[in-house]
Amino acid sequence: HLDIGRTMYQQEEAVPAIREQLSIAVDNYIKKFAFLGFPAQPSYRPWMYFDDLVNLAICFGTAEQRQEVARIDKRCHWSDSEFLDQKPEDSPDAAIVTYMEILKRYAAGEALDQEGCRLCLHFCESPKAPKRAVVEVRPRLEALIALDRSDAATWNAHLARVIAPHKNEALRGEFKLLPQAFICLSALALA
Repeated sequence: HLDIGRTMYQQEEAVPAIREQLSIAVDNYIKKFAFLGFPAQPSYRPWMYFDDLVNLAICFGTAEQRQEVARIDKRCHWSDSEFLDQKPEDSPDAAIVTYMEILKRYAAGEALDQEGCRLCLHFCESPKAPKRAVVEVRPRLEALIALDRSDAATWNAHLARVIAPHKNEALRGEFKLLPQAFICLSALALA
């Protein structure tokens, strides 16, 4: 339903129909993670699916769905979750997973986790930080912090930095021929 909603948006379908598809996508993603549960053995679970779920729940989900998303343990959506409990700096995904943990709780109505924000910024500023942490995660985190502080000017500046890499991927990169190109969910969730 997520790709259907994205495609309907690209084709300029009626807004209520698009919202309906994206709301269904939230429910389906929640069911997917409930079905998957904790992995019995190490398995690859890309964090991108959970990122989509958190952003969709913020934009198109109900308060109850956002609460449900906040209760999903990181071990259900990230295959390297043991790094965050032991040596998080060794994981290339530490920044994005830490950010998603902060965002899902904030979206559920909790106060912004200041210590989690400092840790996430530390991961983004680390010499070992992957490009994704620097280019995508840090602007998203800084936009969230500005949103929490009601700092419109800073929020707008960081939101533009969130949109820029998505736009680049949509025009020239891997999203060019994919439905992901049509909607920047991470920016929409922070808007």
